[in-house]
Amino acid sequence: MGIPGGLSDTQCGFKIYRGDVARRLYGQCRTEGFMFDIEVLLRALHLGCRVIEFPVEWRCDLDSRLHPTRDGGSAFAELRRIKHRLKDAKSGGGKR
Repeated sequence: MGIPGGLSDTQCGFKIYRGDVARRLYGQCRTEGFMFDIEVLLRALHLGCRVIEFPVEWRCDLDSRLHPTRDGGSAFAELRRIKHRLKDAKSGGGKR
């Protein structure tokens, strides 16, 4: 998918953006499920934004809503749609 190997938790809820960048990235985001974090990250990289990870203290919520056995297929399908949308956007054929 093109996600940098140095990122350990793409789904972490702590994200910091400049306001103009956040509005652009989230304004273009089409994913409504768990994979929206991946789409925003990939869009940021696609635009040449600097993406870094920094440590935060986080407590695990055992009541996660993503279950790999139940949601894995739909999550994988959404990742494929994200990849195709970004490919279309890069070639100039992006759709809303």
